Amino acid sequence: MSDAVAITEVGERALIRLSSWEPKSTVPSLVPPGLGGEVRVLPLGPTEWWVVSDRFDGAKLREHLEPYAGAEGIAAVDLSCAIKVLRVEGSAARELLARGCGVDFHPSRFPAGRCTRTRLAQLAVVVDCIDPAPRFELYFGRSYLKYLHAWLVDAVA
Repeated sequence: MSDAVAITEVGERALIRLSSWEPKSTVPSLVPPGLGGEVRVLPLGPTEWWVVSDRFDGAKLREHLEPYAGAEGIAAVDLSCAIKVLRVEGSAARELLARGCGVDFHPSRFPAGRCTRTRLAQLAVVVDCIDPAPRFELYFGRSYLKYLHAWLVDAVA
């Protein structure tokens, strides 16, 4: 399976956590015009979303979002320095991730564009399927980078 999976660390990424006291169905109105292709919104629940970008740094992205989020009664917090990202891709990526958690990663249940918060290898992780190839990005606390990377490498073997 090791030839069928690649695990790589994603460089620094801006990540803004948006949270509300009131459930909201969508957040497209929070993403300013012109940023649509530059950011990705990860819906984590009815009151929480993560906005991620490789183009902007955290402070700049938060600055772009603040007026829109504030108008909707949504708090915007920069988590860029707290979160790391690993990319897991290849034909056996779904099988590898399924070894560490109870999520059904079958393409019909977890297609490209879907994300979820779960426990993977005993860690709180946000799993984002970014491509049907398959390609996943795992978001987790930065202090766990070495542990999660080692766990994934061991699980591949």
